[in-house]
Amino acid sequence: MPAGEIHRHGTGIFKRGLRYAPLTLTTLAALVPEEVEAEVAIQDEGVQPLDLEFEADLVAISAITGTALRAYQIADGLRARGRTVVLGGVHPTLLPEEAAAHADSVVVGYAEESWPELLRDFRAGILKRRYFRPTGRVIRGLPQARRDLLDRKRYATIQSIEATRGCPHRCDFCAVPAAWSGIYAHRPVEEVIAELETFERRHALFVDLSPVEDTSYAKSLYRAMIPLGLRWVGLATTRIAEDPELLKLAAESGCKGLLIGFESISQATLDETQKGFHSASAYGEVVHRLHDHGIGIQGCFVFGFDSDDASVFERTAEFVDRTKIDLPRYAVMTPFPGTGYFRRLEA
Repeated sequence: MPAGEIHRHGTGIFKRGLRYAPLTLTTLAALVPEEVEAEVAIQDEGVQPLDLEFEADLVAISAITGTALRAYQIADGLRARGRTVVLGGVHPTLLPEEAAAHADSVVVGYAEESWPELLRDFRAGILKRRYFRPTGRVIRGLPQARRDLLDRKRYATIQSIEATRGCPHRCDFCAVPAAWSGIYAHRPVEEVIAELETFERRHALFVDLSPVEDTSYAKSLYRAMIPLGLRWVGLATTRIAEDPELLKLAAESGCKGLLIGFESISQATLDETQKGFHSASAYGEVVHRLHDHGIGIQGCFVFGFDSDDASVFERTAEFVDRTKIDLPRYAVMTPFPGTGYFRRLEA
């Protein structure tokens, strides 16, 4: 797994790694069919330098847009050494033709079904140039991620987990609906609980993008988590603060921190980018309610929307200071391929 230049091992500002273990490659490792009889190893450039001199019959690389150029560089180098390379992830899904110039095969979309098929084809000598399965809606009965393949000490936690997948919203600037076609699905609560019970330490990190949009499911999950005595962090929309019962259950289940994409304190900007399901005027109350329940907030904001002016920086900083958001995070508006924002700029 490649990393963008500023996120590679040894180039950050912290002495200790703060990365959590991603689920993509560990999940694919768990899906290797027994008859393939493969020996599997994982390298993550975000936590350690890559060793590109390893012997391998097949190399799979997962890439987002921010790491795509690095992924192509690695793939080209490996192919020059005679390795067979497969590219997948968000960016190859959005731009498969571009990715195909750097790989022997490209996996488009979620890979739970196509990955075992690809491995069987590779073993039989009939590897196809592209694999695509337009599903991803069914995430039940999947094997647990091969966390044993990771070096625990290099991560803040390897106990990352997925309960829901995708997002029902279609924010204009977001790559998620563009890449995954608006898929929104959830795992059976009993399967999530069974996996949490295997964790050696009493904490978890949920990678779900929008876990509370189906409030009935979220409440069922949080109720089932209460007896586990976990401390957990994750992501959510502001909807979690709109339902008192949901917020109370989240706190009782052990929620200690949430990343929330506020994006902008301007309602006009939220409406313009199809994120009008967030109410900017309610943001202060959202922060207050979460803090009242002992939940810290990593608040994410974006600068550079069409409706922004020079005052946006000071106004946003004032809001962060006034509401005491625990960890603000700022980004520049980026046109990701396949998004509505990208298409508007192309027009």
